[in-house]
Amino acid sequence: MTSERLDLLSPYPPLECAARLTAAIDLDRFLSLSAAFGSKPIIGKVDESSLQLRKRIGYRNSFQTHFTGTMRAEGRGARIMGTFGPHPATRIFLFFALGFVGLFEIVTLASLFYEGFSNRDSAFLILVPLGLMGMMYAIFRFGRFLARHEAQFIADFLRRTLNPT
Repeated sequence: MTSERLDLLSPYPPLECAARLTAAIDLDRFLSLSAAFGSKPIIGKVDESSLQLRKRIGYRNSFQTHFTGTMRAEGRGARIMGTFGPHPATRIFLFFALGFVGLFEIVTLASLFYEGFSNRDSAFLILVPLGLMGMMYAIFRFGRFLARHEAQFIADFLRRTLNPT
């Protein structure tokens, strides 16, 4: 799961950047109606030192691209640096889920080698966890496929909002 990076220099100070971004997004809060029913293309949280943004989509995608970044003063402006990728909770879930299935597969293989592959269920015990891991990977790839243009969309949004034209 590689993450794309963004490094953007804005002529506006961090407080002005935060104000511009807050005005241009729907706030993403727990049980927020603006996140669920808002009309702005970006949903997120912004303050003068950090930001979390995602594109508004009309469906659920746990593998959606999120931008997580920091904002700090640099000269008379602000430097925004961050990464694009799936939500951190999604990454943690996948790590533990794949780890659990992988551990199950290792223990099963060790047990079968120790006891021998004598019964018909041996193939089932080997193939089911491998199939599960394959399905998890396929679901992840499909979710990332649906989100393939979101990083560019968010980056363009940040450039438009934080750079004068």
